[in-house]
Amino acid sequence: MLVFHADAAFALELIALGLGVFLIVWFRIHTEQAHKMCRFFAYLIIVLAILTLLCTSYYSIKYWVAGYFRYPGALMMKNQMRDGKMPMMKDHMR
Repeated sequence: MLVFHADAAFALELIALGLGVFLIVWFRIHTEQAHKMCRFFAYLIIVLAILTLLCTSYYSIKYWVAGYFRYPGALMMKNQMRDGKMPMMKDHMR
């Protein structure tokens, strides 16, 4: 389940990066002199998209190494059984 969240976050960040690049290109083609505020927001989108891509990549690799992506939901269920929140499943998971 976590791998799908990581993939969705990564895809949205790539869309934001593409949008920032598109805005820069569009402003340079359609206006002789790109407005400073428009360029600022386009570059801000690009910088924030790159930072969140790095963050998502780091935590995805960290969770993959820890084994969270190996079995969807198994680690969460195991922790809930340890806490006693799912007593009916204790006999089935060991």
